[in-house]
This record gives sequence, structure tokens and C-alpha cells, in this order.
Amino acid sequence: MPQQVIVNADDFGLSPCENAVILGAFQAGVISSATAMANMPAFEAACQMAQHPLLKGRIGLHFNLTYGRPLSQSIRARPTFCDSQGGFDLNLRRHSLWLSREDRAAVLEELQAQWQRCVDHDMRPSHIDSHQHVHNIWPIGEIVARFAARQGVAVRLARNLG
Repeated sequence: MPQQVIVNADDFGLSPCENAVILGAFQAGVISSATAMANMPAFEAACQMAQHPLLKGRIGLHFNLTYGRPLSQSIRARPTFCDSQGGFDLNLRRHSLWLSREDRAAVLEELQAQWQRCVDHDMRPSHIDSHQHVHNIWPIGEIVARFAARQGVAVRLARNLG
């Protein structure tokens, strides 16, 4: 069976600059997929770009627990993930491998909110990965894997090269 190399660009929706670079990379044929950040300022523009025939069906969710503001309410109150102003503040160096029941529920709610925002903007994710690879942290990864299985999509487990 032939092997397929997938080159994925993260951070689609982060800013107009990232969006333009990702669209250009698709047009140049140097990437095969991208993942969108549903809680970022240029997300809606990314969703419009995702309707382009080169991108259609090739955009996943770049699940984000580390940057910007969450979409769901419950995670804002969790000091594990957010600062006192409700912005993400997950420090991966101090994060333990244990999450309380409330933390796990908040992660799932945020994952559902980010997924749903994609769907609401006519961009059903083709796969899931995460910003700063937080889905590779065991308790978060378990939540993401179960959610992805229910949605019928793959989880990208690879790390960056180098």
C-alpha cells in the first residue's frame, strides 16, 4: 500500500496574515490540509476561504486551550486553564497529568464549542489536532480522542519536525 505524506498548516484563522499564507500554500500545492482556530479573530475569514475548491473538506479543528479567549463559559472559571480575566493561561510546564472532573467537563465543553463554531460557519472539520499539542497531554488527549471518534474524524498525533 502506498504511503501518503500529509503536510498540515496550523493556525488558520489566527490572523489575516496566517490566512493568506495558508491559502497561498494550498494554491502552491505545498500543503494538503490545515487546521483552524475557532476562537481567533480571523476565523470567520478563514471559513470563507475554506469554501475555495482547493480547501473544501481539507480543514480540521486546531483545538485551542492555550491562547486567546475561550468560547465556552465553564472553562473561564477554571484556574487550570484561564487567568482571572477569563483568558487562556495554560502553562504546559506546570500542568499535571491529572484533571478534576470539573476540569475535564470544561475541556469537553470548550472542544464542543470550538467544533460547533466551525460547523456553524459551514466548515465541518476533517480532523482534529491542537495548538501547542495539548491533545498529547494524557487527560486532554483522552477527551479529544473520544470526541473525535464520536464525530468520525481522525486525530493528528504527529509533532512538528525538528
